[in-house]
Amino acid sequence: MSKSKKPRVSPAGCRKKGAQFEREIGERLREIYDPPKLRRDLQKARKERDQALARQLLKKSNVRRSDQTRGALEPDLVIEGCPCWLELQHATVSRPLDKLAQAERDVEESNSDLWPVAVCKTTNSQSVSVWLRGWTLLALCGYAASGLIQQMVCRISFEDFMEVLRDEYC
Repeated sequence: MSKSKKPRVSPAGCRKKGAQFEREIGERLREIYDPPKLRRDLQKARKERDQALARQLLKKSNVRRSDQTRGALEPDLVIEGCPCWLELQHATVSRPLDKLAQAERDVEESNSDLWPVAVCKTTNSQSVSVWLRGWTLLALCGYAASGLIQQMVCRISFEDFMEVLRDEYC
């Protein structure tokens, strides 16, 4: 009995899936970082299929997708008021530690003071996980870290991450 190979996703398909994931996570983060009126107006524009108004309102949002052509100069999502450098990955085989390492490199290369965080989802999974260093998680909760906990890698659900951001940075 031969094993059938799964069809490979084209690079364009991967980019489309990644862009959709960025939009979904961005939408969730707007719940925290955008004013309620802007969120309501944006929701209304989308419901009425007014794409021009929706684009205009998105320009006023505190959450936006980065310009991917800028490379490591910006995180995948740029969020005014959020202390995190978010690198997102939606993949068949998720590699969250690689994504966290990329966020750490990008923060260093761009001389950013943001805290590196990886937000990952595996294809066909409902859950989204957030990967960050122990010091980052403690800093988000208002504590200082020392010793080994600084470099420890933590994984929390995206829902828990949202709660931490709501509690500490709103």
